[in-house]
Amino acid sequence: MLRNGSTFQMTDSDAKNLDRLESIFRTNGFDPETQKTMSLKDAMDIQNAAFLIPRVMTTMVQEGIEPLLIGTALLQRIEYEMGMMTVFPAIEPLRAEEVADGADVPFVNINIGGAQSFALTVKRHGIGLKIHERFVKESTYPWINYWLRLAGNALARHKEEYIFSFITQLGTVVYDNSPAARTTGAAIQPVKGTTTGRNYLGKLNGSMTMDDIFAGSQATIAE
Repeated sequence: MLRNGSTFQMTDSDAKNLDRLESIFRTNGFDPETQKTMSLKDAMDIQNAAFLIPRVMTTMVQEGIEPLLIGTALLQRIEYEMGMMTVFPAIEPLRAEEVADGADVPFVNINIGGAQSFALTVKRHGIGLKIHERFVKESTYPWINYWLRLAGNALARHKEEYIFSFITQLGTVVYDNSPAARTTGAAIQPVKGTTTGRNYLGKLNGSMTMDDIFAGSQATIAE
């Protein structure tokens, strides 16, 4: 059993190399295969002999800082099948009202399909890792767990990008101070135009006023 708790299954080749290395140490460097005396450095070059020698890790592993992922908490999980296409209709909000004693509560019809509908097609996303068996055997650091964790972080970031890319497409541009956005050929036209903030000289400086914030909130609620 190795130091990290995992087991090492020795093959016939490993057993042969182990016997050869043991004979070299016991006979003061005499190799029974080559019938020559070899140095300790040459003995370490024997195939698959690295796992017999303790090592000290001197290289620090620096891992990149991962961002805080919040996109998944904004979504609702649904069951699906591969290749299935699901359409999510837009449903208007319901409104509750005060009801007098003995009176019936108002009944409303749920309007499904109003405003916009969004289609979703299920696709595959992933990442692959190629690891050589000999590298895993002869390494004292748990690289497999480390790489799997990095792959999981990569998938989480990839999903986060897709989430906010989709949310951004659903947004409405209320203000845009760019001159290109005010041209007739602009792809996206702001709902309220430009902001109305001014400097102390009374000139427009692109800042927002309370009226802009209220108008933006009104446009958001209307959407």
